[in-house]
Amino acid sequence: MALGDIITAPIQNILVLNPGSNTKPDILHIAGNVFAISLFDAPVDGQVRTYNVSNDGIITYLANVALVSQTLGSHIVHHAGNNYAITCNETLPHGTGIYVEVVGISPDGLTLNHLAGPYLFEAGNFSNLIQIAPNYYANFYHIAAGPVVVYTFSLSDNGLAFNLLTRFVLDALNCVEIHALHITGDVYASVYQEGVRGRIRTTSISPDGAAIANIDTVDFDAAWCRWPRLCHVAGNIYVITYSGPPIPPGQTGWLQAVEILPTGAITLLGNLNFDTACDISSPILLGLNTIAIFYQAPGTQGSVITIDAGDGTAPAIDAGPVVWVANCMGNNVARLPGTNVYALAHERTAPNPAWLATFSVDSGYPPIVLTDPATGVT
Repeated sequence: MALGDIITAPIQNILVLNPGSNTKPDILHIAGNVFAISLFDAPVDGQVRTYNVSNDGIITYLANVALVSQTLGSHIVHHAGNNYAITCNETLPHGTGIYVEVVGISPDGLTLNHLAGPYLFEAGNFSNLIQIAPNYYANFYHIAAGPVVVYTFSLSDNGLAFNLLTRFVLDALNCVEIHALHITGDVYASVYQEGVRGRIRTTSISPDGAAIANIDTVDFDAAWCRWPRLCHVAGNIYVITYSGPPIPPGQTGWLQAVEILPTGAITLLGNLNFDTACDISSPILLGLNTIAIFYQAPGTQGSVITIDAGDGTAPAIDAGPVVWVANCMGNNVARLPGTNVYALAHERTAPNPAWLATFSVDSGYPPIVLTDPATGVT
């Protein structure tokens, strides 16, 4: 085997929750072999559910806790100690808006508690939460048919003290589907669809959330862009995966490499058309400048491909694409640290149930020994 080889796709694939409109469930590694998934449990509220993923990719359900808001398009991050912050957008029953809630999750995933929230920002969609300093956050999101915004706030360790700080409009035009990353120091980068174009922007945010200013802006695709996602490769090299030209119904899978300096200056590098169809994608670094992309391929097929990004000037396909399931939509992936195992939380078509799948992709670790989940035989 070699880095980037797709070994088993999938190892196991289980239903998380059905029925329900589980819009784009998010996943986060908690500790050891434990992962948490935040998702919408129709018709009114959300959930956080925990799972054990063994070193050979076998999935075991652990526990769950109900949230107060709907958690459509949720994002879960570590907050403080055993506490986690979840941001989401909601239409009912508490009113349309971006909310944040706080839950406690024990390291073994067996004890979950709702601690605080929901706290309201404003009407918006698909928020992306980044911790800028202990107890301080930047929440990136878009407002329907309007601007993309970053709103900073403070949150006490237990989640009981919440204060909105600074609201800053990143781009005032018709922008949607934002995704953001911390670059270094006070510098952050966001990618989003502006009109039909794909745009990347860098922004400085002070650790106390008070001072926010844009640094640099580059359009990486003038023809068409949907669902851009940003992934760090190495050093100053990043890649953007997105659904690109030609325009619908022929959206195709694109990767654009970029250099982002510590100053926030952006330079476009090479690009790659990695599939003839692609909608929502989730890239993740495997190691040594190689990434895996999990994405919705032609129709609603779930696919995985690996890309050697190199120095960003000439990215190339390493392995795949491999179609692993006939039905996969919004998806988010997380890695089991120190292994070749990846866990993918994803949504399927109506009635939009949420599923969890595991994969083995060579990431430079010793090969896993697969165990049949039904028989326990290796």
